[in-house]
Amino acid sequence: MVAQITKTTPKTFRSWLRQFKGKDSPYGDLATDAFDDSNWTGNTVKSLAIAMVMGHPCYEAWATFRDAARAYITSMGGTNRQKANIEEIIARCCPDDESNDSGVDLDDEMGEHWDYPGSPYEDYFDGDDEPAYD
Repeated sequence: MVAQITKTTPKTFRSWLRQFKGKDSPYGDLATDAFDDSNWTGNTVKSLAIAMVMGHPCYEAWATFRDAARAYITSMGGTNRQKANIEEIIARCCPDDESNDSGVDLDDEMGEHWDYPGSPYEDYFDGDDEPAYD
């Protein structure tokens, strides 16, 4: 699915995803669910991935998230490092196929507080590597 970008390109993943809220499409479904999820408090791909891990969504939701994250970083003109960071988030969070449709529980895999400053996993999930257009 190729996302249609509005004339004024949003700057954060949250604002980019907002343009799809209420639309009858996979991105629209993702946006509606994301904005209804009280666990999603950030503005980044990483923060939505963390919220989704807590909710254990179905495979289709993960597949749409994966497509949306890639479309977002591409539309923002992300660097190779930013694209690699998004791919790392996808690899760690998204299930590979429908047989494992709950995603990866990051707390189980990496310990309860895997995302603290100085964590060995900090580089994998560094939201600062996403484009920050001010």
